Amino acid sequence: MEKFRLKKSLGQNFLVDETVSQRIADMSDIKSDDIVIEIGPGTGALTKYLIPKTKNLTCIEIDKRAVYVLRKNFSGLKVLNIDILDANLDEILPKDKKVKVIGNLPYYISSQIIFKLIEYSDRIDSFTFMIQRELGNRIVSSPNSKEYGILTLAVLMCGSAEKLFDVPPSAFNPPPKVTSSVVTIKFNDGVFNRKLHSFIKGAFNGRRKKLSNSIKSHFNSVDDYQAFISSPTMPERVKEMLDLRAENLTLSDFNLLYDNIKSITGE
Repeated sequence: MEKFRLKKSLGQNFLVDETVSQRIADMSDIKSDDIVIEIGPGTGALTKYLIPKTKNLTCIEIDKRAVYVLRKNFSGLKVLNIDILDANLDEILPKDKKVKVIGNLPYYISSQIIFKLIEYSDRIDSFTFMIQRELGNRIVSSPNSKEYGILTLAVLMCGSAEKLFDVPPSAFNPPPKVTSSVVTIKFNDGVFNRKLHSFIKGAFNGRRKKLSNSIKSHFNSVDDYQAFISSPTMPERVKEMLDLRAENLTLSDFNLLYDNIKSITGE
């Protein structure tokens, strides 16, 4: 790895274990004609295993020093020196073919990056990434567990997630204080629904409350809320949900609840 001082402000923990890099590249299921985007390549520990697999690799790297190293070591490699959170993905992601995205994500902005890519799920085939194990467990969690939440359901709106394997701190320089996980999201034809997502966030804001209480803020008035609660046409499953907590509901449950509330609020 090229020697330079790592920046704490960028959450830099460079992957140095060759076996892990090779394994991530192999498990990303890249074909030679796939369009691949790597987020946060650093000095190219994973990049060098991606280059032989595809003719169409673009790297997005915020650190100018790392960009210099990448361009020096990998002639012809397309590198964009930008912050992924500021990047205009409308310009970067092709409209006529889905891409595969790979990345060793900085822990402190992992969720933000994932949410940003979810909003472009119609242009992404899969997203394979390394994150803190705790966050990985949240993404692949199931209802009725403490890890289950907003991010889990956002992913389920447009795809399915699988944890591939864990990575020890010793695989990085400097070693982080936590274990990492490699997770992949395979996107389907589902669409990320911002309004439903906002409704789910509201339900989880009162995580320990029954839904009959945590959904009150979604109504325009007390009268609307009472009209919903006392509706004679309310499906039995919706009645049951009102006595549950957000963590007990599946995505289908949230869709059903949200649709029934819309019939009162008109949203």
